Amino acid sequence: MKSRIYPIAGMLLLVFSMAAGISAQDDRTATLAAGDLYVISAKAGGINYVEGTSVAIRADGSSGRIVKGDELDAGDVVETGSDSRVEILLNPGSFARLDRNTRFELATTDLNDLRLNVLKGSAIFEVFASDDFKVTVVTPKTEIFLVKSGVYRVDVDGEGIATLEVWRGRAETAEDADDTLKKGRTATLDGGEVEVAKFDRGDKDDFERWSRDRAELIAKANKRLKAKMLEPSLLTGFRSNVWDCWQSVGLWVYNPQYRIYSFLPFGHGWRSPYGFGIRTATSICYYPDYFYGRPYGRIYGGGGRGHQPPRNDNPGTNPGTKPVPAENLARGRNTTTPPFRRMQQSGGVEVSRRTSFPSSSGGLPPLGGSSGSSSGSSGSSSRATTPTSSSPGKSEPSGKGRGDN
Repeated sequence: MKSRIYPIAGMLLLVFSMAAGISAQDDRTATLAAGDLYVISAKAGGINYVEGTSVAIRADGSSGRIVKGDELDAGDVVETGSDSRVEILLNPGSFARLDRNTRFELATTDLNDLRLNVLKGSAIFEVFASDDFKVTVVTPKTEIFLVKSGVYRVDVDGEGIATLEVWRGRAETAEDADDTLKKGRTATLDGGEVEVAKFDRGDKDDFERWSRDRAELIAKANKRLKAKMLEPSLLTGFRSNVWDCWQSVGLWVYNPQYRIYSFLPFGHGWRSPYGFGIRTATSICYYPDYFYGRPYGRIYGGGGRGHQPPRNDNPGTNPGTKPVPAENLARGRNTTTPPFRRMQQSGGVEVSRRTSFPSSSGGLPPLGGSSGSSSGSSGSSSRATTPTSSSPGKSEPSGKGRGDN
């Protein structure tokens, strides 16, 4: 096994935030510094939670017990025991949760082709998906396509027959791609004819309640991220090309208070597939050229509504700093619509407030800050529209995250 998630080469950035002028020999200061450690990742495969005993079988045939913080690679297989459950980080914002006595393979980790194999047992997938970013679940006898962000349960019995439950979202099957399974529908899949029926979403078993509780905890962990302390980590990783706006819809950020990874979206006002409000987001991907062009010093000033990025007649440099690498300028000027924006435009995510991209008249928001309401009704689509007057960094009054009942 790859023990612990510190470090993941090329994908993680560790930053200690220490108060100026305080000696490192001060025990209390050392504890605070360790507690303020943020680990940022854009990679799938991290083990975010384990209870009981589970093992991973590597593609090379090696195996070992799984512990929280381990990392899976494409092709690795996880087997949970009779007393075990596991939560696996997929592409940022998406999760695979495995029940007891389950065998699961992380087949691929590509945002545009995420493939997950349920070989036996039970798994719940909380995923961001859309027509552009489909998630494929492979079972022994069929394939299931998750075509909309939502929550899906897949059970596979000893004969390889799969049962799909759509708790939220929309799914299609290999047997009948023209017949869409919507919320509240279940299907039995044996490689032949599909049997579809309704099921009671109010009748939850212990596994389903556990999955929802995990989703709620992760949303709470996002709200507790410290924006000012997170900012240096985000900027350093962004300018060092550890991550960018075109490879995912957000980032995994380790919250030391909760000792888990939570999701930091690139879009403001997002809700999780369960419907919980995600308050803290980053604005870098609304202004990539601006942030790529200023590798050192303060990244915004004033902060009031209507504040504009300061003019820089030579975007390759910033007064008193080193020149900006040419590859950063090229990436900052990328005109391709980033995935998070495409996700919003296609209705792939529920958004509690709309933000233009990029803003030509609104203020420059902080990198990590509260955004979006965590209360509200559940009926609206997530198609982005142009806001009236609020800037991307401003937040609506927040309330209690609702989630799916």
